[in-house]
Amino acid sequence: MLKNYVKIAFRNLIRNKVYVLINVLSMGTAIACCIVAYLNYEFYASHDEHHERMDEIYRLNFVRQTTDRQQHFGIVPLPIEQKIQALSGVEEVVKFNQHRGTIKIKDNLFGTRVGFVDPAFVRLFTIPILYGNAGSLLQKRNILISDKLSLKCFGKENSVGEVLTYLDRGEEREMIVSGVFKSLPLNSSFRFEALSNFENHFDWHKVSATDWTKFTAIFFTIPDQVAPANLEEQVKELAMLHNQFDPKEKAVDYYMDPFRGMAARAYDRDIAGPFGDILPWPLVAVVAAISFLILIIASFTFMNTAIVASARRLKEIGVRKVVGGRRRQIIWQFLGENLAICVLSMIVALPLSEYLADEFSQLFPKTIVELHYTNHFGFIIFIFGLLMLTGIIAGAYPAFYVSKFHPASILKGSLKFGKVSKFSKSLLFVQICFSMLAVVSSVLFIQNMAYQNAMDLGFDIDKTVVVRFTTGRSEYTTMQNQLLQNPRVLSITGAGDHAGRRNYFSSVKFEDEEIAIAGMDIGADYIETMELEIVQGRDFNKNLQSDYKEAMIINEKFAETMNWKDPIGKKLVFQDTLDYYVIGVVKDFYYDAFNSQIQPMCLRFIKPHDFRYLIAKTSAAEVLHVEEEMKILWTELFQSQHYDIKTGEHARFAATFTNRLMLKIFIFMGSLATILSLIGLFALVSLNMEGRMKEIGVRKVMGASSSIIMQSINRTYMLILWAGTLVGATIAYFVIPTLMGSIWAHHIDASIWLLALAICLMVLICVLTVGFKVYNTASVNPVNLLRDE
Repeated sequence: MLKNYVKIAFRNLIRNKVYVLINVLSMGTAIACCIVAYLNYEFYASHDEHHERMDEIYRLNFVRQTTDRQQHFGIVPLPIEQKIQALSGVEEVVKFNQHRGTIKIKDNLFGTRVGFVDPAFVRLFTIPILYGNAGSLLQKRNILISDKLSLKCFGKENSVGEVLTYLDRGEEREMIVSGVFKSLPLNSSFRFEALSNFENHFDWHKVSATDWTKFTAIFFTIPDQVAPANLEEQVKELAMLHNQFDPKEKAVDYYMDPFRGMAARAYDRDIAGPFGDILPWPLVAVVAAISFLILIIASFTFMNTAIVASARRLKEIGVRKVVGGRRRQIIWQFLGENLAICVLSMIVALPLSEYLADEFSQLFPKTIVELHYTNHFGFIIFIFGLLMLTGIIAGAYPAFYVSKFHPASILKGSLKFGKVSKFSKSLLFVQICFSMLAVVSSVLFIQNMAYQNAMDLGFDIDKTVVVRFTTGRSEYTTMQNQLLQNPRVLSITGAGDHAGRRNYFSSVKFEDEEIAIAGMDIGADYIETMELEIVQGRDFNKNLQSDYKEAMIINEKFAETMNWKDPIGKKLVFQDTLDYYVIGVVKDFYYDAFNSQIQPMCLRFIKPHDFRYLIAKTSAAEVLHVEEEMKILWTELFQSQHYDIKTGEHARFAATFTNRLMLKIFIFMGSLATILSLIGLFALVSLNMEGRMKEIGVRKVMGASSSIIMQSINRTYMLILWAGTLVGATIAYFVIPTLMGSIWAHHIDASIWLLALAICLMVLICVLTVGFKVYNTASVNPVNLLRDE
């Protein structure tokens, strides 16, 4: 009997090649999307899971209170280390700090990230050593590098014993490679490519272990027999000690942060520290939700096309029932055929998912989504479960639906099979809703991209080239003197912070009121070069030494918050100790691009030795030329130092990065959802016309025109189409702006006219999809339809 089931299934699949191909491709694509979504979630969920002792490790965090929020820090003052070591129940304590530097091999420069750690760091955390000895970190001159950095610098994986020159803040230091470790995965909180003894951090960066103004990350372990709750009260007491030695930046709390889940909490609470970012959970959830919706749409399409294809097998079902076939046998026959289509879809989905995984990884530079068929039990279970789920859900309804027909009705020809059920109509309605949601989302993100690209940020971003000093700040004067000889360069300024790139958060006091502020430290001519507008008072004057010590410029938002009509001369106390006087008010500008609302801001005046940035202004047409010339000039002046030179427009490009990612995702998903919905619509219309051919013939004989017949056929589907598009557009109208608001402070709002345009476009596409089929059917010669009657 099994052999007959297989033979019948094979013959029917061959007979309905188009139907099979449509479903295999649509289900295969949907399953591939679900596989990528699963791998993306797994990448997120396994963050830092490669560290074998992660459940024993804790990080010490502290909290500062500003006027409107609490700021969490994953770094603490250096002297706290000794206090942690003295706590009962703490086993091992290690420090971690990270700096960007440059490795020099002969005349070649390689930018890298170096972690400064205590030697015990490699015992707490799982750092697989491929060559050499991890214990060699006890020697200050030794350095451990990753296998990828070794290949990049030396052209080989095993570089133990090689000598390299490490450049940091303009100084050269020879180091010996004493070990090579396996590069850390991207879903890791640590992003270093080399490890050096923490004592080098003290020596090279002129840092003291007793300096309360210098910070580091501190990790410690707690043995299994010690309950973390027993240590919490002792840790909280560190806040009082912190405030005794550093009253300027008071801590309101100290707490233990378990290493498991640390990265997710750091993202949620915006915890500052030298650690890599985790993939945002909203992005993981959006990809999973959209993939699931695509699978649902594909399953609905599968159901509808399966029912259409079964119309040709009514007599087979009737004959089998007459000769003694039971309903459950017919159910198993159709269910088996549908499951076979799902198996074929899975065969298509696996290689397709590998391609989509590569494309997805390219979209997100900090994400690598890969398929592994070995030693990946969770993935195998997911694939098997997904196969069974799609086979049963998508195949069960058609199997039960066609097996319920009575053989007498089938063989007498009285069965009205062409009548589309309410359930099928409901499936089509849901498909249209989902497709409309995806289409409107794509349109809104396209509009948002245009809005953000055209948005006036309040400062010059199109005509500047920015240099960030990575190894020291003494290069400013040298670079400035050379650039002033370039006729393309119109002006030059410097700053410790830069609009669209860097700012800080602090607080100032006016009388008894404390105000949370955003701050930037800038140099002479910065306001003029960046085309900021002074609306009251004056700019900083480099010839007045008092401006460096006590002058401050505020923005309009600050004056508005304080209800000041004339803020000039107001006294502000910065960080509880420094007195400043307002000398000017600058027009509000979007110092953090689109990411946050404009807050009260203070600008302070600094000298060149505190600059982190050099900003050169030119004309918009010359920006790329000047950027290239500045790179060449840097190489000539500072051959041993790596450069970071970008156009000012890079700030806007970085700020719109998330929008571009979301746009690509929604365009892909929206296009796929729309195609699948159109297939489902075409299948249902075909099913309807299949059962109404004789009715159409009679109507034409009785004098009905083709247009009246087309209206009769289309009436039901047009109602479903309009209802689905309206509901989908309404959902998008409220959901997508909310999603955008969770990402950016400044974004486009949904427009009614934009939604109306999207609705009309969707309806037009659907009408064109089935219009040709309906027209041909309505125009057919009634003789051909009624000749057998």
